[in-house]
Amino acid sequence: MLPAIIIGFAAGIVGFLPLWGALLLMKKAPGQGLAGSVFWLLLALVVSFVLLVAAVFAAIAINKDLGLPFLFSEALGLSLAAIAFGVWRLLHNR
Repeated sequence: MLPAIIIGFAAGIVGFLPLWGALLLMKKAPGQGLAGSVFWLLLALVVSFVLLVAAVFAAIAINKDLGLPFLFSEALGLSLAAIAFGVWRLLHNR
């Protein structure tokens, strides 16, 4: 069960990477306006969702009993990556 939890946590962090990339892209290209920013964020959200769902389906296909711990650790990894990113931006953008 521990490998499924560790891999799920890593999958959650990988699931945050598209969102992180979109936020950095928005910061580097401020001339796109609101529509451009929303487009990149929604695209990143869809890509992130597809990555997370595909990882859960793969984990369930490999071993049904470890699907739920994988899912919970994936959600925890995604949440902690988002929180860490927010705290990092808060501390370094002053």
